[in-house]
Amino acid sequence: MNTLNKSKKSPTINRSITKRVIELHNHGYVFDFQIADSREIICLQDNRYFLFENVLIKIVDQGYDLLSRSYKYIHTIETYCGDKGLLLNDAIYLDKR
Repeated sequence: MNTLNKSKKSPTINRSITKRVIELHNHGYVFDFQIADSREIICLQDNRYFLFENVLIKIVDQGYDLLSRSYKYIHTIETYCGDKGLLLNDAIYLDKR
């Protein structure tokens, strides 16, 4: 195998983001969320939708993502039913209520 090919690594997400996500998982933030539309957020593990008014969203950190070459903002999500998870987003979520 060519040594040039050996030294090339696939781009990965920043280690600081990975470390922070693992830390938050250890604190119970185990679900992954994504913004569905202007009114709802979705839990990716079970496809449950939550209205923004029924979740608490806090920004906790940011890091540079080497894959997308952009900053990612880490938010914690707590739902009205007690589920806790994370939202990684290109922008800071702002409550527009």
